[in-house]
Amino acid sequence: MNIPSRYMPLGQVFSGGMGDVHIYRDGSLDRDVAIKMVQNKSLTSRLLDEVRAFKHISSKHVVEIYDIIESENGIAIVEEYLQGEDLKHPDQGVNKDFFLRTAYQIASGLCDIHAAGLVHRDIKPFNMKYDGEGILKIFDFGLARLLGVDSSTKGFRGTYGYAAPELYQEGTVEFTQAIDVYAFGVTCLYYAIGKLPDEIKPIRNPKISITPFSILLQDLLPKELQELFDRTVSFFPASRPSMAELKQVIERYMLLNKHRALIILNKNSYVIDKKNTSVTVTAQGKGKIIIQYDGLYFKLKRIEGVIMINNMAVDDLMVMPGACVISFGKQEAARTHVSFDISHPGVVL
Repeated sequence: MNIPSRYMPLGQVFSGGMGDVHIYRDGSLDRDVAIKMVQNKSLTSRLLDEVRAFKHISSKHVVEIYDIIESENGIAIVEEYLQGEDLKHPDQGVNKDFFLRTAYQIASGLCDIHAAGLVHRDIKPFNMKYDGEGILKIFDFGLARLLGVDSSTKGFRGTYGYAAPELYQEGTVEFTQAIDVYAFGVTCLYYAIGKLPDEIKPIRNPKISITPFSILLQDLLPKELQELFDRTVSFFPASRPSMAELKQVIERYMLLNKHRALIILNKNSYVIDKKNTSVTVTAQGKGKIIIQYDGLYFKLKRIEGVIMINNMAVDDLMVMPGACVISFGKQEAARTHVSFDISHPGVVL
């Protein structure tokens, strides 16, 4: 295959799922790149469609596609070269912070893949690698499909142990992004304990259920996360959470006790954070509320009088929205209005 002269071979060659992977130096942009040689002509048309779709993914946690080289002998995919190691169970073991940091990065990458309308179909630790700055990225899209366009297959496709139960069916198998969610759950479990659960090791007839995370990781994760991760490996695709939900909840636990809320009533301001976890706000003669912070959520714990949030009546205790106006009083003209805002700290990797 003719590779443009701007790419200079560095002599490193690896075997990949679609063909050999060669490491080159991009002389024009002064960076190392990985070039995958795909010479199976039967795959060329489909791969071109899917690679072009991946080129539109802007994600910190998905390997970047730089270029596609087409020739009579096949195609070559020029992509970001990841210098780090594959994802694996750390020799020193895994604590909660390590687990959440890793799960968050995988979830972020899959969120972006799914938002582009794609199904990766082969999520596993060996298809993830760290870059030179220690950021985990997903790669190897040889089995990827466009959701709703080519989301069925005949015969088993995937990796035993990480493939969702529905992929083991005979005949034509329809699949959704839920298969990536299942593989995400198994991948996180492998990262945490260093092996696959025994019940999903059999190649041809894996059991339909996995020992709950609440048992395997009971000392590692809070109960809410245990239950959420249990759902990722549900036998039923519809019972699995979306990657967006997973990312959101994992992120909230990574930011435990880092949020801050500000309430302003007339000239008075109230701060709720990990040091001051509860605030009582009273509008004289109109009502009273108590808001508490549990490290994850700001919750309306008590109300007295007629209270409205964003002009909607409140008669039950609730989790406070990120920004809102709280109104006290029955008569619109005589109501007292209070602003409520929650800070949005970012995850630092």
